[in-house]
Amino acid sequence: WRSVDGQLSVALSEAQRTELEEFIDAYLSESEVLI
Repeated sequence: WRSVDGQLSVALSEAQRTELEEFIDAYLSESEVLI
């Protein structure tokens, strides 16, 4: 993710990374139940 404002890009990447980690944790938890 690139933006004209480097700081804005970093802030967005940090927020997206946090959401992505939460999504992966939830996905793995559900997949473990299915397995």
